[in-house]
Amino acid sequence: MTALSADKTSMVKLGLPQLTIPLLMTASTTIWAGSLVSIVTATGLAVASADTAAHVFMGIAKKKVVSAATGDYFVEVETNGVFRLLSDLTVAQTHMGVKVVVKDSSIVTNAAGATNDIPVGIVVGIPLVGGSELDVLIEPAGGLGGSA
Repeated sequence: MTALSADKTSMVKLGLPQLTIPLLMTASTTIWAGSLVSIVTATGLAVASADTAAHVFMGIAKKKVVSAATGDYFVEVETNGVFRLLSDLTVAQTHMGVKVVVKDSSIVTNAAGATNDIPVGIVVGIPLVGGSELDVLIEPAGGLGGSA
């Protein structure tokens, strides 16, 4: 599986009031709708998430934004709720309650499947045992604490 190269629908499962925040983007960057979005700590600017040191997960992009080389471009990011996310795990019931981390802009994994262990959230639902999707309560900026 690879990082997003087109918009993706991330189903919101839980009816929480949606909190959406605008994040200033890195120049010359594309962030696709449904992408996991992180902030680069050295710049404070948004990028599509990757398993990269000094990234902090912030949420899920609401729509595609392409930032130019100059000017200020903002991506709207949903920061709370339960989202159905792709995983590189062979999903089992034992994944309930497990913290998941960034694999790339469209995939989450467990701590064993990543290098930098950037927290995304906690698995709260298993749509299909043996499938490739998890229902994840996202926790931007490691909001619920703990480690992956």
